[in-house]
Amino acid sequence: MEIENAEMNIRRDPLQLRIRPFIKVLEIAARCEGTRELPACASMSGAGVITSWKMKLMILCACAFWAAETRTLARTFYAAPNGHDGSPGTLEKPFSSVPKAIESIRLFRRSSPSPEPIILQLRGGRYEMAEKIVLRPEDSGLDTQRPFTIERFPGETPVLSGGRKITGWRQVRQKPGLWRTEVPDVFAQSWYFHQLFVNGERRQRARTPNEGFFQMEGPSPKTAPAKFKFRQ
Repeated sequence: MEIENAEMNIRRDPLQLRIRPFIKVLEIAARCEGTRELPACASMSGAGVITSWKMKLMILCACAFWAAETRTLARTFYAAPNGHDGSPGTLEKPFSSVPKAIESIRLFRRSSPSPEPIILQLRGGRYEMAEKIVLRPEDSGLDTQRPFTIERFPGETPVLSGGRKITGWRQVRQKPGLWRTEVPDVFAQSWYFHQLFVNGERRQRARTPNEGFFQMEGPSPKTAPAKFKFRQ
């Protein structure tokens, strides 16, 4: 009966399973510091005394055990550039976009409140952010021991980019070094960009004049719309 009650308590609060070994090690370390009489201390130290550095080592191991257990019991979701937003967010079937992953985790926590920490790991690659990442108060962890963490997948480098890839480039005939393409959204005035990067390097967009600036001749006009002459 005692075992059943203990199991029920652990089910209600899984943190008990992690807290007990941690506290136990600290209690033994505190009792054994500078003590020769306790048999338990003698058997653990091998010499009858646990010195300060040994106690520190025990505490360090207890902290490592605590961290490992916390990670083990965490619920982990995944996102990858080649994933799909209709996926369940597992390692084999990750989400595609970060905002969609956060939204799905939010719905998951509403439908089935989970006491364990929540982790969202981002696989390596480029994430084109078509919308902002918005974190609400409800996205916070239950407490400091059960946080909501967004991190990179071990050994990989995700890149969150607010830019958009422009394709369809072709070289301009008889004009070496010049390339052109058509961007329908810019033509429709529904999107505009101010900077252009090629292979991570900033490049000059088409402009007039190609170098320098136009300068206005004479005083600034007071008419509307303004009409004035300019020179290069």
